Amino acid sequence: MDDAEVNTLCEQLTTLIELEAGCNPEALSRARWAIMSLKSMELGDDVDEKLVGLAEGFEEWFSIDKWNSRDDGGRLVKQSLEDDLICIRAAMWCKSQGSNGT
Repeated sequence: MDDAEVNTLCEQLTTLIELEAGCNPEALSRARWAIMSLKSMELGDDVDEKLVGLAEGFEEWFSIDKWNSRDDGGRLVKQSLEDDLICIRAAMWCKSQGSNGT
């Protein structure tokens, strides 16, 4: 696993989370690409599970109306994206330290 590459991809996803919610096919495509790149690194089942959640979250965030389906200005979707990304970063840090996270 290349820590620098993983960090770069996570930073790209963080930047995409900060974009305004709503229909944005280009941003969604960039998020999908970064997530697929992370998946291809085979970082483990725990990370893969969070990547699935992240992919679903970006599908909502960059949709026409799903980002605000809870009528909360998208706060819950954004928080979920941020939480999943934090968990992914933490799991990858544990792996880079030679720990299995337990």
